[in-house]
Amino acid sequence: MKQASIRTKDISKDLLHRGKTGIFINLKFIPMKGGADEYGNDHWVFQDVSKEQREQGIKGPIIGRARLNRK
Repeated sequence: MKQASIRTKDISKDLLHRGKTGIFINLKFIPMKGGADEYGNDHWVFQDVSKEQREQGIKGPIIGRARLNRK
């Protein structure tokens, strides 16, 4: 099972976007350097930014951690 824990107060409302069926958040999962933490989480969860923002060096906030490589 793959799991993620998101701290909702860290979500940037400026990075949410409206689609035809609702409001969406784009997420990016980045492996943790040094392996899993004490809870088995092995990835950081970032709120993703647009391509234009990435090209300007803007990074989205870390909003949680995830277990993706669980055996």
